[in-house]
Amino acid sequence: HRRSLPPDAVLEVSGSLPEEEALARLSSAHVLCAIYPFEERCRVFRQTSLPTKLSSYLKLQRPVLALTPPDSTLAEWVNVHRLGRVCPSPDPEALAAEIIAAIPSPPAREAF
Repeated sequence: HRRSLPPDAVLEVSGSLPEEEALARLSSAHVLCAIYPFEERCRVFRQTSLPTKLSSYLKLQRPVLALTPPDSTLAEWVNVHRLGRVCPSPDPEALAAEIIAAIPSPPAREAF
């Protein structure tokens, strides 16, 4: 059974914003995205760091969709702490499926 995006779904991409404005806009999101590089040359970086935005995402209590290789600290945190979902592939179709799967149903949104 495949879910599709709700009819009122909006994917918003914006440039840099002041933190307070960014948090205000993110607070209405159903899911927040964190991305780490897939290139082999970035392996040490992704295995030894976390995105600083993750702390803001935790404050907002929204599910996280991590677009990252499974060997990253970001993937580990999302999985171990049950913060959301990990998309371990940069493939656009895999990402689309994970975005749809990451959007909580209305009752789950209230409980998160």
